[in-house]
Amino acid sequence: MSNPFFLFRYIMLVAIWVGICGGLVIAQTPPAEPVETPPVTYSQQELKQFALAVNRVNEIEQNANKRSLRAIEEENLNLDRFNEIVEFQQQQASGETLVSDSTMLPTEEELAAFTKAGEQINQIRTEVTSQIVRAIRRTGLEPEKFQEILLAYQQSPELQKQIDKMMGQENTTVAP
Repeated sequence: MSNPFFLFRYIMLVAIWVGICGGLVIAQTPPAEPVETPPVTYSQQELKQFALAVNRVNEIEQNANKRSLRAIEEENLNLDRFNEIVEFQQQQASGETLVSDSTMLPTEEELAAFTKAGEQINQIRTEVTSQIVRAIRRTGLEPEKFQEILLAYQQSPELQKQIDKMMGQENTTVAP
């Protein structure tokens, strides 16, 4: 089974792109030291709802990723070149030394295609956000509870094992 949280890398790519195109510079801050928090327990029902929500979110994200890739390709770019332009834009926004290889510099046509594809991806992400919220709510969880369990999942290997097992089971259906 693929990592159910692969989608967050994609979301970060889009968030970075939006930040750059919106004229914002994303500051890199060192990760905070983990804070000891008392273990939170969740009911089996909540964990089943979470597992079902993650599966639904993954389906939505996979579809969004395909649509986003199509938007990039429709602008005669490929994903690798799109990512190179994102990196170039990040370097430019942060004042870092630009790439010395002139073949890496985007042409005016590529920048226009990049901008157009990025606008389409933004529209897709807006749609996906509301789809994700609806999908989570249909499982019986509120998005805030989903985020809480997600954070606990990321911090607790025991909870990860428990939820991963539920995600692999076919009987994780919860009444919508």
